[in-house]
Amino acid sequence: MKVLTLSTYRTDLPRHGGQVRLAAIQRVLRSQGWTIRHMPVYVRNADDLPEDSAFLFPFDPDFHRRLEETQGRSDVDAADFLLGDPSRFAAACDLIDGYDPDCIWLEQPWLWPFVKVYLAGRSGSRARVVYGSQNVETHLIENVIRKLPKRARERIRATAEAMERDLCAVCDGIVAVSRGDLAFFQAYGKPSVLAANGVWPKGQRSGVDYWRKEASLFSTAMFVSSAHPPNATGFVEMLGDNLAYLAPDERIIVVGGVIKLLEGPGFYGEHRGLNLSRLIAAGVQDEGGLSTILDVTKGVLLPIKEGGGTNLKTAEALNNRKPIVATTAAMRGFEEFSDFPGVTIRDDPAAFRAAVKALLATEARGAPDYTAEQERMLDTLLWPATLGAIPSFLEGLSAGRIGGPPLPGLLPGPETARAATAPVRVWSEYQLRPLLARGWHDFEPAGTWSRERNAALRIRFPEEARGAVHLRIAMEVFNPQKRPIDIEIFTPGGHQATHRFRGGDRQRSVAIRIDETDRDGSGMTEVYFRSSALFSPISSSRSDDARLLGFRVTAIEVSQDPLPGSRPSSPVRSALAGAIGRMVDRLR
Repeated sequence: MKVLTLSTYRTDLPRHGGQVRLAAIQRVLRSQGWTIRHMPVYVRNADDLPEDSAFLFPFDPDFHRRLEETQGRSDVDAADFLLGDPSRFAAACDLIDGYDPDCIWLEQPWLWPFVKVYLAGRSGSRARVVYGSQNVETHLIENVIRKLPKRARERIRATAEAMERDLCAVCDGIVAVSRGDLAFFQAYGKPSVLAANGVWPKGQRSGVDYWRKEASLFSTAMFVSSAHPPNATGFVEMLGDNLAYLAPDERIIVVGGVIKLLEGPGFYGEHRGLNLSRLIAAGVQDEGGLSTILDVTKGVLLPIKEGGGTNLKTAEALNNRKPIVATTAAMRGFEEFSDFPGVTIRDDPAAFRAAVKALLATEARGAPDYTAEQERMLDTLLWPATLGAIPSFLEGLSAGRIGGPPLPGLLPGPETARAATAPVRVWSEYQLRPLLARGWHDFEPAGTWSRERNAALRIRFPEEARGAVHLRIAMEVFNPQKRPIDIEIFTPGGHQATHRFRGGDRQRSVAIRIDETDRDGSGMTEVYFRSSALFSPISSSRSDDARLLGFRVTAIEVSQDPLPGSRPSSPVRSALAGAIGRMVDRLR
């Protein structure tokens, strides 16, 4: 599948949150074997990599002057850079035509005016349009334009609102970053899916000696943020405009572009000198530098007061097992972690500062004590898990299944006309491919890995088959950490089996029974699997495989005679099949 992503920034050297998220989406899709091309329309930065692609459209000096004269924005007005120049517009259109994508992914709505004009001249385009949202921009835009003159502010607000509203009304699907945003976009009646922010495993550390020395001199907490003005405003509001309450040996390490705002002339008034003496300016760091600072500091501060979507820094702090002092707004999208050890939430500025002082007074820099279940939940913050729903969502849009995953019996399953009457038949390799219903990665002959905790097989037996059909399913779990993993198996009639894989126990055959009450009138049934854990190879080895893996089915034996380990017949089970089936629907 070919995807074209469009945004107002490059992603080959991700720094701020928007770049990091889109780069993660691209990486996860590439790990599925998809082809990705990125077309940014953007402001050049001094640290940009060489411009080695025709798909790059950096602003020229004339457009920069126009933005200054009109008090425009480099995001909201970016599409005008392509639409306002016929030759540039034609070049961009030719590139898209040559690539012929299955999906046009708009990360934020700002380039929708260009894509809309492009598609208007290509009524036969097969490309599905997806809005990759990072916020409800209609709600967020006011936070960043409040200091502009009224006329410019009103124009930008109206433009942003109209752009997002039009894109939501026309697009084929919407990907939201938080449950709140998802609820907002669902009002448009379009297929939508939640893909929360996440984090990659820690990068190789750099600058270790320097930061260890700093940590030996001071008791430190870390604040990480981009140069988005509300980030600096939230920092001052929650930590105050006078940092004298921090002792001379206490420091806040400020990472990211936000330090430019805090150090800027006039930002701090009366106490500027004292305040800056309590900050250590780390500036923009690569993954290695960020990993090192996370290791040596005592915790992470998240003084977020406004904005939408979710915050990448919250995911990073949680996944790296650091104590956190945060506001309620900072935990948006991560509410299930609010009561975890080491997480302190304070919305009152005085209480927030008291929590910061308490953090700096602690001796330990290690991780809080988590339960096994909390450790498992923290592992789900990795990008392959948080973005795991996107590939199947895009596949469904491309195939026209925009109403969600198919229900049992509505789509044809694999023909197994002789399977129920043969003494024992074995399905393996390519014979398993048509059985994969949902929750799986791309097909692999050796066995297709599950990509979600819930996965399903869909099997059609001949309508004339009578009585029970017995299956023995050979499974293998991916368990690099050798933790106990439970695999539960259900049919429409209820729970069939549970097996706990322990330590090096990776392979197991589990027998189940498919009764007539499990099959619909056409002979169709589904077998549901629920795994207690998922892991990514990238988190435990040097593998480039960024997928999240659970288990795989390597073979299925089929017979109408009981197989070793099969569950005996139960009249109670048949009587309760309908009621239990409704509960199992929650797994679908």
